[in-house]
Amino acid sequence: MSDTERSWLSPDFLTEQLYIIWGAKECAFKIYGLGAIDFRDNLEVEPFEFKEEGVTRVHFKKGENHCIYQVFFQYLNQVMVTYAIAS
Repeated sequence: MSDTERSWLSPDFLTEQLYIIWGAKECAFKIYGLGAIDFRDNLEVEPFEFKEEGVTRVHFKKGENHCIYQVFFQYLNQVMVTYAIAS
């Protein structure tokens, strides 16, 4: 995680937010599909408030490649589900 991402984490929902951040970055990594991604430097998750379900965005930047992915999340039976759509 970047220092920027750490700055907006809520201590009340730290674990849940960490699951979402990791899931969001994994989604963007898999959409990109070419590997060699630094999750801290190439992927930045926008601040979000934890709820049982919601949405955030991931900014992907590597060389000439710049994309924004909308990432949806849902907490189901103690499992965090994330999925992304390129926008």
